Amino acid sequence: MITTLGHNTLHNKRQGSEEVPPKVPCHSGIPTFSSTPTEIKDILPHEFFLHYVKLYPCRLPANLSQGGQHHQPRPVRVVLDALAALLNFPCRAASWRLSKMGDASEEIQENPPIIYVTGFGPFESHPVNASQIAVEKLVKQNLESDLGVKLVTEIIKVEYEYVKKTVPQRWKELKPKLVVHVGVSGMAETLVLEQLAHNHEYTRSDNCGCLPNQGSCCPDGDPVLKSGIRMDLISSKLNKMIHLKLSCAKSTDPGRFLCDFIYYLSLNEDRTRSAFIHVPPLSKFSAQDISASIAAAIKEMYAQVLEMENEEQKEV
Repeated sequence: MITTLGHNTLHNKRQGSEEVPPKVPCHSGIPTFSSTPTEIKDILPHEFFLHYVKLYPCRLPANLSQGGQHHQPRPVRVVLDALAALLNFPCRAASWRLSKMGDASEEIQENPPIIYVTGFGPFESHPVNASQIAVEKLVKQNLESDLGVKLVTEIIKVEYEYVKKTVPQRWKELKPKLVVHVGVSGMAETLVLEQLAHNHEYTRSDNCGCLPNQGSCCPDGDPVLKSGIRMDLISSKLNKMIHLKLSCAKSTDPGRFLCDFIYYLSLNEDRTRSAFIHVPPLSKFSAQDISASIAAAIKEMYAQVLEMENEEQKEV
């Protein structure tokens, strides 16, 4: 499940049968267990099991619906997904972390780490913003299943006041493990990873014709904030991935517009888990190719964040 934020309202993007993993045969939205019998009674809370049997007795294996018992442990993934469906709590199999099979030693990751990714809406010479289209296509890049995270995406208005209000709010609400902002640059010929952001000298008006107060992001803040994520290392790794259509480069000039502005706000929240990516317009590369490169960069960024966390834990 990819969660998309818009106008302060959460809604789910559902792609076909994604909310019920393929290991669970499904008929009319009701999970069945005909091909994968499981010790449901031993895993689900008693009241849930009784409720499920009452509603869908024909969907359970005969030996379970009749009160039979198994004598050896079985995989539990299918049961967890059944419980999710029963409680109307959509999830993907990737949201569960299952430990190696043992005596009921399965571990459930109920709240996976969040990666929050934003794109920008239309503005001036970009009536169709490549960052918006590419971010929306991240649902097809398997980030959740590959990284064991929850991906939250949002398309941001090209307005200083809106950005200044929204970004700190999202950090507080989501408590993300990684934040990646994406914007378009008409000059970009590659995927551009921005290392830093500027606080002052914002002189370009937004979609409302407005400028930030005093031309600054945070009037009392540092002139420049740098990300703790090494963009040069990520750029080097991505340029060795021959399946990617875009090359990659590091930059230290996000442009003194909303891209620079939003990046500074996130760096001001946490420099160790904030990043910005500039992408070329759709006239140069397809949205799918841009999205694939963004996903590859996000994976490398996330790996660095985890590595930094591990190093901090060792020092403590």
